[in-house]
Amino acid sequence: FLQGWTGLRPDRGSFTGGVNVSLEGFGFNASGAYTCTFTQGGSQMRVPGRAESQSEVVCQTSTNETDWVMGYSPLPIVSLSEGADPVGKLGGAATFDFRPVWGPVEPSGVPAAGGGLVTVFGKGLRADGSLHRCIFNNTNGQEQVPPTGWLAAEASGDRIVCPAPAWPYPAPIQPLQLRVETLLGGETFFEEGDGEHRPNSFDFGFTEEISGVVPGVAFAGR
Repeated sequence: FLQGWTGLRPDRGSFTGGVNVSLEGFGFNASGAYTCTFTQGGSQMRVPGRAESQSEVVCQTSTNETDWVMGYSPLPIVSLSEGADPVGKLGGAATFDFRPVWGPVEPSGVPAAGGGLVTVFGKGLRADGSLHRCIFNNTNGQEQVPPTGWLAAEASGDRIVCPAPAWPYPAPIQPLQLRVETLLGGETFFEEGDGEHRPNSFDFGFTEEISGVVPGVAFAGR
């Protein structure tokens, strides 16, 4: 009984699972015991699949935290099997991007003079702090500073810590907004969230006000 698959949709979804992934192909067996495997490095997520028709198998990504795999470069490779037998993939390898889920920030305020640390929490955040840029901005201006790095194990990817810059702009200076950009393969990604999960953009304030402008350049008189 000849069967194979050609592609999948969608090719991305939440790191925390619950996404129905449809594998399109031919010759699928209605009573077959299918398994979808998502492989990234030494980690694997294996989930059962069901044949909806001779041309479609659907697998749902796991919501069990012990099954999760990271979605950063290289992306996890998807494979399909029926019982112990692999189902061939036509064309190149298929990948699935497990998108980060961004959570809250702490603390809710930092000194306007700089030196405060802001922690961004989440799930499945990209696992190398050097690949991230923290953007602090509001209507009065913008500052960009690199994060201090990861405080959690790379495998969990549950937080990024950003040093807040001094804010050299006039009042009003609240609210301040923080977002984190991800740098991969020479490209910059700002992950907005997927409608169901919180986007990567957070408002917070200062624990003290700035009464005037802190000049970036000072000129000495004669």
